Amino acid sequence: MATRIRDFDINGTAAEIETSQPCEYVTASATTSETINPNVLYVFQGAITDLTISLNAPADTDIVNEYHFIFKTNTGATINWPTDVAGFAGGTAPTLQDNTTYEVSIVEGMAIVIEF
Repeated sequence: MATRIRDFDINGTAAEIETSQPCEYVTASATTSETINPNVLYVFQGAITDLTISLNAPADTDIVNEYHFIFKTNTGATINWPTDVAGFAGGTAPTLQDNTTYEVSIVEGMAIVIEF
């Protein structure tokens, strides 16, 4: 069963997208910490200045588990995630741009970050 969510397209224009993942909306404040589960799309609502993400261990390790989330930054935003997430030097998260939407996918400890 597909879930329709309100998101932003690559040009930053409001759009609806459809996903086969369960979706959880998180009301975000400037400083937000969230432990996320695999195979659920997390949509953080509200601009974030400091986001800390922790990853729950997957219940089923015989499948590919994806940690997936979308958030919008405020001015001077930072993201913190476990050091064992690769894709950046020493597990360091990327430098975030002000007032920008990001979509992050983490699979097998490798992060892909899309900025739009």
